[in-house]
Amino acid sequence: METHDRSAYQEFKNYLINSTILDTDVLDNLISKCILTLDDREEIDSLSDQSNRNQKLLEILMHRPYNTFFVFVEAMKNSDQKCHSSLVERMEAKVLDKDLTLQKAQLTDETTGIKDAVKLIKWYNIIVHEISIDKTGILDKLFTKDVIDREIHEKLSSVNMTSHEKNRRLLGILVRKDISSAFPIFLEVLREDSCYKDYADKIEETHVTQNDLELLSIDSEHKFRECNVCHEKTDIKDEVENRFREYQSFSIILPDDLVQQYIYRWFGDLTKSNSTKAHFKDNRLFKSVTFRIALNSFMRQINQETVGSIIRTGSKDFLNTMFVKTEHDIKDFAKEQYECFGIVIPERILQPYIDRWFHDLTRYSWNTCYYENILWVRASIYFDMAKIWYRKKEI
Repeated sequence: METHDRSAYQEFKNYLINSTILDTDVLDNLISKCILTLDDREEIDSLSDQSNRNQKLLEILMHRPYNTFFVFVEAMKNSDQKCHSSLVERMEAKVLDKDLTLQKAQLTDETTGIKDAVKLIKWYNIIVHEISIDKTGILDKLFTKDVIDREIHEKLSSVNMTSHEKNRRLLGILVRKDISSAFPIFLEVLREDSCYKDYADKIEETHVTQNDLELLSIDSEHKFRECNVCHEKTDIKDEVENRFREYQSFSIILPDDLVQQYIYRWFGDLTKSNSTKAHFKDNRLFKSVTFRIALNSFMRQINQETVGSIIRTGSKDFLNTMFVKTEHDIKDFAKEQYECFGIVIPERILQPYIDRWFHDLTRYSWNTCYYENILWVRASIYFDMAKIWYRKKEI
């Protein structure tokens, strides 16, 4: 960011932090402009105090490697902050550069393959403020068509959430899901309502520009550097309060074109881990939506032959925690990170899974194998078969 933009932020910073609301309409607008990301929204929303949320939003904008002040002022003008019209006028007077001068971003095949997600992001502000997922039955239809699970359906049906909050949460879910399947279903559901048919057509026809992709690529790279395995000098902690976390003072920047290679190696280690929970918890990359989407995509594409091999050779803990019976058993907002991921076990190799599970049962206690196994909770009807089979073995 150029010196002028930074000084402009500094001039109005105290008033913006203490006297405005930046985490609703303004943030929605900045997401639609591809200036802020859903990751940024999560980070901002995690703060309980309004002034802290405002401060975090401004900090993120000021740390972008391009000028954001003009776009921020435009977002203020087009938001619910019209009561601060004199402030906006004074801020607008400070705008000198209305062009986004971007660093050249390296676009990979993976980046250009998320255009459907970018279309939703560009329509984020309009969808949040102009579509009602309750009154038109959109939420129910998405549940019926397996885009969202029962738990998410119940949360989004809550009367304690405003319409805007529900839409923000739903869009976060859609973008994080397998977008190739969720996107067309979402448009199909919109078209079933005459009020929203034009919205669906316009969303589908939205042109995703090179500039959009470069912005999101830069934002994602910057997020990697700030929060994950990849840190720049200014973001690496010089002092670590917990001496058992001293590794957080150091890092290696992971290039975009090596993410898939990293996931392949990391997943291989995960299948052998004696604690999948710790394996997920210790990985700093999970703070990034981009990384989580890439891992989810990788796990969805695992073929039956590979699944069979994992059943034979994977650790007991991996088998108990990472296999699920349906997509609904993979939770988008689970308490534990590993529960946001899973491998759907194909019907034809359910029996080999039971065979392996029973083999482990003969080596460990019944309580250990029973209570640690997620499939007992998520697909008990199938494991009723296993209990019958187990009893037959005893005879």
